[in-house]
Amino acid sequence: MIVRQRGNQFVLIQQHQHALMSGVFAENLEQTIRPRKETLYAISYHDVGWIELDQEIHWDEKNHRPFHFTDYPLAQKLVAYQKGITEVEANSIYAGYLCSKLYATYLEKENNPLAVEFLSKEQIRRQRMRKYLSLEEKQYLIDNFRLLRFCDDLSLALCLNEPGHQTHPWYQNGIQYNGINYHWVWERVDRLRLSPNLFKSSFPVQIPYTIVGTDRDILEEGVYQWKVIV
Repeated sequence: MIVRQRGNQFVLIQQHQHALMSGVFAENLEQTIRPRKETLYAISYHDVGWIELDQEIHWDEKNHRPFHFTDYPLAQKLVAYQKGITEVEANSIYAGYLCSKLYATYLEKENNPLAVEFLSKEQIRRQRMRKYLSLEEKQYLIDNFRLLRFCDDLSLALCLNEPGHQTHPWYQNGIQYNGINYHWVWERVDRLRLSPNLFKSSFPVQIPYTIVGTDRDILEEGVYQWKVIV
């Protein structure tokens, strides 16, 4: 779950919904993506392993708030990672490779034995998967991995900030992609643009959210709806 605190309330966005939104950004980019279908699948489904965990709100009893994806208990999180990668791989080996590499980057600085074991298993998995990739697929692996991370960040920046604001420390200085720094610029609370622009035309984007109080009661459920303009 992606958690954004708002006073005594918490805005919650499910991980898979965030990933689907990152896929919408990828679909609307002006640049050519090769292989397109497999890469878009990886971007849209990179967090599919979180679906089951996000069906309920898991509370951090020590800190009196819902668990955020960054501090979710590692053992359960790694099971979700592996399950998600396996599910993506079953649909596309290329997409599975990209997702495995993405999760490996999240944990590459971890010394926890569980993380070390995960990294080792995923390295073996990627070595196996790589044997089935075409020369063209291998040629674009690095480019498409960067694209996956960029679209992931584009979506996370919207989920972690209040609409109309850009204050979260991860993205205050923009989002790096291929040596260029990109910023979300809000024209108004429901309209924004990417600077510099990378999209071929304007398009709508939306994502469901839930708001809960410190008493754990659900206060509101709705859908953020924005228009990305060029």
